[in-house]
Amino acid sequence: MKIIASAILLLAAAFLTVALSSDSQVTVLSSEGIIIDYDEYNTEWAPVDLKKHSTARDAVAEACSSSGHTISFDADGTISEIDGIYSNGTFDWKIWIIDKGSTEWTGLSTPYDQTIAGTTAISVAYRASGELPTIAVDMLGSSVYGFEQKSRTITLAPALTEMMASVGGITTLVGTDKFSNYPSTVVKRQNSGDIAIVGDYTNPSYEAIVKVKPDIVFCDGSQYNHTQLSQRLKEVDICTIVLYESESIEMIRDNIFLMGTAMGYDIAVKEILSELDYAVKEIESKLDSPYATDADTMISLSGDMSPWVSGRYTYAHDALIASGGSNVFAEMNGWSHINSEQIVKRNPSVIIILTSEYKATQSEYDALIASLSDEWKGTDAYKDGEIYILTEEAGDMAQRPGPRYAQLTELTSRILNPGVFDDFKMPKYIGDNYRDYLTYTKNLGFEG
Repeated sequence: MKIIASAILLLAAAFLTVALSSDSQVTVLSSEGIIIDYDEYNTEWAPVDLKKHSTARDAVAEACSSSGHTISFDADGTISEIDGIYSNGTFDWKIWIIDKGSTEWTGLSTPYDQTIAGTTAISVAYRASGELPTIAVDMLGSSVYGFEQKSRTITLAPALTEMMASVGGITTLVGTDKFSNYPSTVVKRQNSGDIAIVGDYTNPSYEAIVKVKPDIVFCDGSQYNHTQLSQRLKEVDICTIVLYESESIEMIRDNIFLMGTAMGYDIAVKEILSELDYAVKEIESKLDSPYATDADTMISLSGDMSPWVSGRYTYAHDALIASGGSNVFAEMNGWSHINSEQIVKRNPSVIIILTSEYKATQSEYDALIASLSDEWKGTDAYKDGEIYILTEEAGDMAQRPGPRYAQLTELTSRILNPGVFDDFKMPKYIGDNYRDYLTYTKNLGFEG
């Protein structure tokens, strides 16, 4: 694995103009350079003064040379190899750019004599036809490469705080939103005053953030207030990264990578993504069994007569599919508000309720079941006693699109497939003790 030394990142400190939109520009502390991209999330940053080069080819050649890598071009200008890794017709080296004001990669054509002026990111990537380079910019089009390592950070959403923990950055936190209550180390540092509360999830405080003098602030792109705050903070030279709305497990992984890269934690972010991959593959391997089921499942945010349910483009849906289940509301987009008649029509055989309204006790579970409407009670899930609630810490985990998606996948797999995962008998209510029912993902290390 090609990993650039952290020392190089610490030396990089030149000003780079980054466009937030076609008509708004701000200045942030970052170095210029080129991304050498060997595989998804396996990237290397090569600082290069782009102003010295009139073409993409010249800039990439210097990036490889300065990083100690060989690079060869064919007569027509195509890249034949980098560091002994050869283009072979199936996987090829190509040069890509992201223009200012964009978040999309655009492939350049040989002989790569195009100008590189006006670009936010440049990558030379080893990819199969149709594949794109690793994500490199945040939701507003700001590059996450070339920053100094950060020692004072703020996260403005619970899922982002968990991501910070996963890449090993808890000790850098000087501020979080008031709902960030995991891992426990964060809560302890909030109580001691080492971490300031800088507002709630939907309404972060500009004044509170500026007061603690962060090096970088991580925002949630699903919140309009976060994107507006990002621009205000950049105007006073506070660096911000606006992460994408996590509609899928893939996007959660992209966000973890973006955060870790912006922090300069290259090795840590690769390790955690590799650990998550390994754990999920272990679960998938276990599900390759004749005893696995594809239970018709509904994931709901409450036991209301007309609840919000998980459709596609939610990370809960992705975890369900990875668990071998079938989402009865898969044709809906995102979290969707349904009526009670739709529950009857879809007739799920398993229902999983994600909630914070109940305690993980038999009496609370019984109260929820008793409160269900007749439509709920007409389902096979109710008749067969296959309604589960994830509450307390398990409920938080299941509703936050962060690195604990692998743990949600294992819990869901165990609920749906008792014939495959027979080492534990799953209770109908799971709360703060959810780790007691995990094996493959129990010790992923997010306590930090």
